[in-house]
Amino acid sequence: MWVNSEEGYQNLKRFFFGDVGVDGSLKINTVCLPKKIALAQAKGKEVRASYHIEVITKVRDARWDLYRRNVHDESAIYLAHEDVVKGDKHLKLFSSYLALDSITQVRKNRRNKNEMGFAISLAMLTPEYVVDNKFFFDDYYKGDYLFNDQLKLKVKIESDRSVISYQWSSHDDDKWTTELLLGPITLPYLLIIPCVEEVSPRIDVVLELLISPNI
Repeated sequence: MWVNSEEGYQNLKRFFFGDVGVDGSLKINTVCLPKKIALAQAKGKEVRASYHIEVITKVRDARWDLYRRNVHDESAIYLAHEDVVKGDKHLKLFSSYLALDSITQVRKNRRNKNEMGFAISLAMLTPEYVVDNKFFFDDYYKGDYLFNDQLKLKVKIESDRSVISYQWSSHDDDKWTTELLLGPITLPYLLIIPCVEEVSPRIDVVLELLISPNI
């Protein structure tokens, strides 16, 4: 029996013939509890919590995903709160590849024909809080997102330099953060992008992208 998968084909094509690899990981510094739950914990009550982390990667102009882990498919990354409290928690998110020759014809006819577009949808949600062995429902709805955003990434490789630009979709402007590298990408380059939500429950995580030549 043959199974056709556009996602599988596109991933294999980029894995064998791609120009750049992108490995994503998440460094978790802080994930705070909601105020009422933190207050219960301060009073000596036993508190347990867990989180689901969703990640989807895709290339520009594509209707399919390169990589996908989410709650709906029962493939989200599970993380217990007690692991977060220990600090310096690193999670492997994905490995994807980009290819210049896979840029759509529409893009090839424009000036940015050497620019590879890539998007990373990142979300953290909590499936449940438990206080003294009882589910906590006060001011809480199952599936609340603590963080939910999409990072747009552009990689342009030229003979004399490489340009890496990125922007969170929630930023309502045309400003991109840009980093320049001399020459083409011949060595791994680590891109560190903070993800901070100041509203309660506060979170402080860092998205780390290792961009390297696919050799």
